[in-house]
Amino acid sequence: MSSSVNSIKKMCVVGAGQMGIGIGLVAARVAKLEVQFVDSNPVQLEKGLSFLDKLLVKDVAKGKCTEDERAEVRSRITSVSAISQISSADFVVEAVSENVELKRKIFA
Repeated sequence: MSSSVNSIKKMCVVGAGQMGIGIGLVAARVAKLEVQFVDSNPVQLEKGLSFLDKLLVKDVAKGKCTEDERAEVRSRITSVSAISQISSADFVVEAVSENVELKRKIFA
């Protein structure tokens, strides 16, 4: 791996839908990155994090990870409700719905 990849410690995922949650979960679990989700819709943010928690609990039940590993992964995950609240990130992934106006607003 290059040194630029090794320097990534924290990533932000814009969008807490199923795709964003999946990306963030893999980053937190496999790459052991700190992950911050941002979604301006508080209902979607809560729904996404609840889905993430259910996936982790299911993995414990199936023996794919221990309860301690689940807690460790979950401790690396935080969330905010506005892009302006992102504390810092080495890497940002946009995973919002395929809505051109929404994407324009995010990248404006």
